[in-house]
Order: sequence, then C-alpha cells, then structure tokens
Amino acid sequence: MSAQAENEDADMPPLADAPPVQPAEESKQPETNKEEDEGSDEDAPLIEPLTILKLLHGFCGDGTTPPEADKREKAGQLLWDLSATKAHACVIGPHASTLLDTARGAPDRVAEVALGIYTNVCGWLPELAKSEDARELVATALVGSEDPGLLTESLRLMQTCFLVLREERDRSKLLKPFADAWASLAISLKTRVLFCIENSLDARLVARALELAFAARFFPDHDGDCDVFDALCVEDALLKAVLDALQDVGSEDLHATKLDEHGDGLDSALRVWRGVPFRWWEATRCRDGVEGTPSPRRRPRDAPSTRETRRSSSSARCGRASSAKSN
Repeated sequence: MSAQAENEDADMPPLADAPPVQPAEESKQPETNKEEDEGSDEDAPLIEPLTILKLLHGFCGDGTTPPEADKREKAGQLLWDLSATKAHACVIGPHASTLLDTARGAPDRVAEVALGIYTNVCGWLPELAKSEDARELVATALVGSEDPGLLTESLRLMQTCFLVLREERDRSKLLKPFADAWASLAISLKTRVLFCIENSLDARLVARALELAFAARFFPDHDGDCDVFDALCVEDALLKAVLDALQDVGSEDLHATKLDEHGDGLDSALRVWRGVPFRWWEATRCRDGVEGTPSPRRRPRDAPSTRETRRSSSSARCGRASSAKSN
C-alpha cells in the first residue's frame, strides 16, 4: 500500500473491521466450510422474532393508550440493545415507521429511545434513510428540544444517513435524491449543529455533533461537492466551535466519552480540527488560482472503498441503550 493510500485511510471516520474474506483456493477446505456454516448461524436472531414484536408493542403501545412508563423504558432499552445486531434489526425493520410515530409528540426520553432504535436499524437497512418522517423528526428535535439525549440521537440519525447513503448512492441512483434531501436539511440546521458544539456542556452531545461534522466532510451532495461541511466551515465557524468545546467541555471529558470501539469525543474533535484548516486552504487556493498539490489525506469523492462501506455501517450502529444520557 502506498503512503498516499495510508494517509487517506488515516483521515477517514472511525470505522469497524471488515468481515474476513477467504481466498478462493481456501474455500474448498472443510475447515473453511465449517467456519462459513458457523458464520451463517450469526444471521439467525438470538431472540425469537415474536419476543421482539412483543417488546415493540411494550414500547410503542397499541396506538390508543401509552404503555406504563417503567415497562416502556425497559422494553425500549432491550430493543435498543437488540437493534445493534443485524438479525434483530431485520425483524424490527418492517415496523420501523411505528418507532417514528411513537417519537412524534412523545416525551423527550421516549423520543430519544425511539430514534436510537431507528438509527441502529437504519445502519443495517439503508432504505430507512429515505424516510421523510425521519427527517422531519430530526428537524423538529434539533430546533425545538433542549434535551441532550434527544439532540444526541437526532444528530446520530443524521450521521448514520450520511454514512449509509454516501456508500449506497453509488450503487442505487434511486437513493440519490434522499441523500440530497439530508444534505439540504443539514445545511439548513448548520447553526443549530454549531450551537451544540460550541455551547453545550454535555460531552456526549458535543462528541456526536463533532462526529456528524466529520462525516459531512465525505458526504457530497447533488453537485459532487461537500456543501454540508463547507457550510459548517463558513467564516471559521466550525473551527471556533471546536476550540470552544475543547475549552468548555474539556479534553478529558471528551476523551472519556466513547462513541464506539474505535474512537471517543476527543478523537472526533481532533479529526475535525485537522480537517477544517485543510478545507479552508483548498477553498482559498481554488478561489485565488494558487497552484499547489492537494493533501494526500483527501480521498476522491467518487471512489469510496468497499472496506469503508462495511465499516461505516458498523460505526453508524454504535449507539445502544448504554449510550443514553446519564443525567
């Protein structure tokens, strides 16, 4: 691997390991077949689908009277954990719209859990990123809520849609309009995203907003430009917000805020901080006609790797019940 490719990979979002791929000549060995058989078992739900549907009913209710608060919270946390597994997420997927209906107009904690489950499932099933209701709920939460948990999950849902649509749009042009819709929404809410980074003292919320900003760096819209990231960087707004977050929340609290198995809030802050000056330099160079060579860290927008596709989806699924706000 060239030094340029290594530098490109080093600056991409934190991503999970890709599944191992057996060479063709080894696939004939009995040991390999046994491993493949064992791997296929992982696709089967560990929890019976009927049990998962009962948990959904316990969390969402029957549409007339809401469930008891304690039972709803318990069912929601179990579903949140289960939805991080593909087999369980596929059982929840056909009923994902019910989660959005439950979140609409619900108390902040209920909406937070509902969006958390929906986001996990969306990481496995990219079709859920097409939902206009999901975009409306994210917009409503970011504009009208002051609850750190709900804001965190709203930002995580937007980040997840960035990640899955960034990869899937190259395979299905039918998903491209939905990627553009999420880009437009993010640009319209850029002030709120920057506000969360700059003014919140909740380390988890700040870390998630930073991770969303970094994901936006690799998310092109309809014209092939990363307009979401550019909008956040106008007049050095994102850079100033990062510096304020490091000062107000503190690097220790951000470092203690684990986003997934590959990084924490401080990692996100440093990635954004490293990315902002380069984008600003490149824009200035293009505007002024200054000759120069782009940084080798930059990945061609039209050539995402398969490894990132798998790893991005896993990163998007990192939120679980344990990620709920602690206050």
